[in-house]
Amino acid sequence: MARGGFSSRFPVRDTAPARALAKNVKRLREARDLSQDELADQVGVQTPAISHLENRRGNPTLITLEKLAEALGVPFTDLFRSR
Repeated sequence: MARGGFSSRFPVRDTAPARALAKNVKRLREARDLSQDELADQVGVQTPAISHLENRRGNPTLITLEKLAEALGVPFTDLFRSR
């Protein structure tokens, strides 16, 4: 069986919520002067999970999104707000 490459295992999610989530996570993380490593530690995920989110390749669980909002100090819904 052939194995897919990175892009087939982690496809870009081109939806409005995915775009908003990616943009907001990166913006909020940078505004708080956090590295991806630091945010990942606070959320309890591995660093690539944060990178995948910021590049619209992630598929986070609801629990991860709740922890992400808490770590970034914003309401859950702010993660998906279009700006």
